[in-house]
Amino acid sequence: MSKLTLLAAAAVGYVLGARAGRERYEEIADTARSIWSNPRVQKGVDRTQQTALQKGREAGRKVGEKASEVGARASEAVERHRGDGADDATPEVPPTDGVTAAGPAGTPGKHRSS
Repeated sequence: MSKLTLLAAAAVGYVLGARAGRERYEEIADTARSIWSNPRVQKGVDRTQQTALQKGREAGRKVGEKASEVGARASEAVERHRGDGADDATPEVPPTDGVTAAGPAGTPGKHRSS
């Protein structure tokens, strides 16, 4: 078989394959569209959206409640701290786990100017 014959056969195969591929793609797309437009499927989609909205609202409410609780406890702790006669200066906390004011142990850090 010559190179020209081989190239011609490959070109014909490519064109026929592309046409068959496109036809199969259209067939699959049409099936997907008909399934998506099915009233039972749309009912399920609507139900899922409503459930997601409801659960999202519930989660948002719970997060808001917890944030309020944490904020209230933090405010109470600050008030208790101030009521103990402590000054308003922020106490220095010793570094832990090898982290220093300059950065992780052995590495230079960035210093903020006050």
